[in-house]
Amino acid sequence: MKIARAEKVFIDKDVAIILDINLKQIQQKIKAHSNRFPNKFLFELDKTEIINLFPEGTKRKKIYAF
Repeated sequence: MKIARAEKVFIDKDVAIILDINLKQIQQKIKAHSNRFPNKFLFELDKTEIINLFPEGTKRKKIYAF
């Protein structure tokens, strides 16, 4: 669990691990059903947030938080 926007959040990759499915499936579900998620429940991290959460760096461009 990480902190983003002053909230404890799960990153999409963590949710995929918990649900025992691959990350691509989570991303497809988010894209297909984004209108079903309230903005506070699911949001895309911006570049600054990604840098803060992953100081070692990441190649991923889109990271979602729950």
